Amino acid sequence: HPSGYSYGLCGPNTGIWKSNDSGHTWARIDTVTGNGLPNGINGKVFSRGALLWQADKTQSYLFAGFSRMDTNKITHQPFDVNFKALYRSMDDGVSWTKLADSTLRIPMGGVQGKDSADIMNAQGMYNFYLAGNPLHPNEVYLGGIDIFRSTDYGTSFTDITTSYSNYYVKDNRGQHSDQHALAFTAATSGADMIAGSDGGIFHTNDFGAHWEQVIGLPITQFYAITPWRGGMANTPQQISAADLKIFGGTQDNGTVGHGLTSNPDFAWINAGDGAVAISHPTDSNKIITSLQEGVIFARNTLDSLVPLPLSMRDTTHDTRPRWHTLTYKLLYGPMQRTDTMEACGFVAPVALDDNTATDLYTGRCHVYHAVIDWTDLENTRWQRWSPMLAGDIPNDSVWGYGDLETIAIGPRDNANHPMLWAGGWQSSGTALWRTAVDPSRQDTNAPQWISIIKGLPIANISQIVPDRSDSLTAFVTNSSASNVSHVLKTTDGGASWTNISGNLPVAPVSALVIDTLAEQDNPLLKNQILFVGTDVGVYVTTNGGSSWLSLGYGMPHIIVSDLKIYKNMLIAATHGRSLYAMDIADVRPGVFGVSTQALAANSITIYPNPVLSGSKFSVYIDNPSSISIRNCTLVDASSGQSSPAKIESEGDNTYNIIAPNNILPGAYLIQLIGPMGELFAQGKVLFAK
Repeated sequence: HPSGYSYGLCGPNTGIWKSNDSGHTWARIDTVTGNGLPNGINGKVFSRGALLWQADKTQSYLFAGFSRMDTNKITHQPFDVNFKALYRSMDDGVSWTKLADSTLRIPMGGVQGKDSADIMNAQGMYNFYLAGNPLHPNEVYLGGIDIFRSTDYGTSFTDITTSYSNYYVKDNRGQHSDQHALAFTAATSGADMIAGSDGGIFHTNDFGAHWEQVIGLPITQFYAITPWRGGMANTPQQISAADLKIFGGTQDNGTVGHGLTSNPDFAWINAGDGAVAISHPTDSNKIITSLQEGVIFARNTLDSLVPLPLSMRDTTHDTRPRWHTLTYKLLYGPMQRTDTMEACGFVAPVALDDNTATDLYTGRCHVYHAVIDWTDLENTRWQRWSPMLAGDIPNDSVWGYGDLETIAIGPRDNANHPMLWAGGWQSSGTALWRTAVDPSRQDTNAPQWISIIKGLPIANISQIVPDRSDSLTAFVTNSSASNVSHVLKTTDGGASWTNISGNLPVAPVSALVIDTLAEQDNPLLKNQILFVGTDVGVYVTTNGGSSWLSLGYGMPHIIVSDLKIYKNMLIAATHGRSLYAMDIADVRPGVFGVSTQALAANSITIYPNPVLSGSKFSVYIDNPSSISIRNCTLVDASSGQSSPAKIESEGDNTYNIIAPNNILPGAYLIQLIGPMGELFAQGKVLFAK
C-alpha cells in the first residue's frame, strides 16, 4: 500500500557504464576525468538517470540525463530529487557536452507563490524520462513535471504542457502534471503523441500545441474509499452495484464521488492527492476528506459540493458552503499541538468514532484527538492523545524514519473508554500500540498506551481491524513484500498473536474487512468470513483464516488498496484500475436466504506458491472428498485466456500439476474439473520468471 516516501542515496556503483562486447564486460565512463560528465561517484551527483540513443543518416546521438538529491527546506534532509543536467555525446560516450541544467524551469503560474520551479519540482524519483521521436531524430523529449520538447538534438527545449500554470490555475484540462511515459503513433507526420501522467492518458496530434484527455478509462488510483452511508440510508437491505454511492481519495486527482451529485461519472469534490474519506454514519450532509501529509477537511452541508473552477472563484464575495480545514489549529494555528515538521505518512490515518461521530483521531508520530463541533466546524478542538508511537525520537521531524499508518477504534473496554489501536513503522521495525484499560481516566485526558509488537513480524502495519464487540480482539495486516505472516489475530489485546495468513500468496496486504452481517449473532460464525485486499487481488476465508480463496472473476491482477462492505456489496478500491464491487451474498451462510458455503467446500491449498514456469507443484483439496478430478485448467487473471495443465493424482486429495513451460509470469486461477465437467475447486497461483 503506497503510503509515505522512502528515499535513499544511490549506491557507490551508480553511474554510466559502457560495454563494447555485447555486455560481457563493462567499464564505467562517468568517472573518466575530462570527458565532460560530472563525476557521479558515491551517489553525490546521481539520484536517478535516463539514457536515450537517437540517430539520423549521418550521426548518432547519445543523451544522458541526471537528477540530484537536494536538501528539503522544511525537513532539512536530502529528500528532494531535482533535475541536474542533460548531456549529449556524438562519439558513443567518449566525450560529452552539457545541453541543459537546473536553470531550465517550469512555469508555476502563481501556485504556492512561485513563478517557476525546477522541472522536477523535487519529484525526480517519481517522474523523469527521456524519449526520442522515431520519425524525427532531431526531436528529444524530456519528462518531469511537464514535457519539454527539443527540435535541435537537445540544444534547446520548449515546455509543451505547462501543467501547473494551465491545469491548476487556468482550469485547462488539456494536460496534467507529473509525466511518466511518452509514446508515438504510426502517423507519418510524427506529430501524433500519447503521454501518460498522473492525470491519465493525453493525446496530441500537433506536437503538444493542443492536448486532449483520453476519457472513459477506469484507471483511477484510489487510496481509500467509503460508502456514503447517510446518502444510502433509504436503500433496500439487498442492493446492486448500481445503487452504490461512494467517495474516496485518489492519487493526485483529489477526492472524487460517485452518486453524491447528479454527475453519472466521478465528480471531483476536493483537490490535491485525495487520501482518507469518511462518511458520517447517519447524516448525509456530513463528510470528511483528507489530503496528503495529514491535512483534514470536513463539510456539514453538501450544497454546491463540487468546487468552482479556480478562474470562476470570487474569494471576496463567494458565500457558497465550503470545506473547513479541521487540522488548521492542529498544524498551523496559534494553539497548534504539532507542526508540519513532525513526520507523517503520505496518506496519514484518520478515524471517526461512529458511536459519537464527534471524536476524530489522526496520526503522525503521535496520535491526535479532535472533538468536532459539527454546527461550527471552525470550533473543532485538538489534543495530543499519545506519546511518540512511531518514527524515532532523534528524527521525529524527518520523513522516512517512520510514522503511524493506521488508527482503529474498537468497542468500549471494561473502563467504558473506546479501545484505540495505532500501528505503523519506525526505524527499529514494527510499531503497534493499544490503549490501556484505565477506570480512573477521564475522557478529556489522554490515555496510556501499551506496545504490543511481541510475536509480530518486522513489517509496516497497514491496517488494524478490531472486533466490534470484544475490545481485546483485533486483526492486523502488514505490507511486507517478503514475510509470510501478512494477516494476524489477537484475542488478548496483543499479548499474543496468531498467524492466520494460511495459504495466502506471499504479497503485501493493505486492507481487511470482517463480514459481521453474515454472523447473525451466531457465535460459530463470529469472525469467520474475512476479506483481504492484497497486491494480487481480493481473497476470502470462510473459516477464520485456515484457508483462503481468490474471490470472484473480473478483477485484474492489481493492488487492492481498500475494502469496504455495505449491506450485501463488497467494494474494492484499486490503485490503478478504479473501483470494483460484487454481491457477496453467496458466501454468507443463511443471509438473504442463501445457505451455500460453496467457496469453503471447494477450496484448495497450493504449494509452493509462487512457482516457476515449467515446475511441478501440488494442490490439496481442503475438504476431503471421494470425487476424482478429471483435468486442470490455468486461467490468466489478466487476459482471461485459459490453458490446460498436466495433472497427476497422488492420493489423499493431493494432485501434482505441471505447468506449461511457455506460461507467462503472473497470477492465474487454477481450476480443478470434476468427472462431469463441473468446476469442483479453484484457487490462485502466481508464476514467477
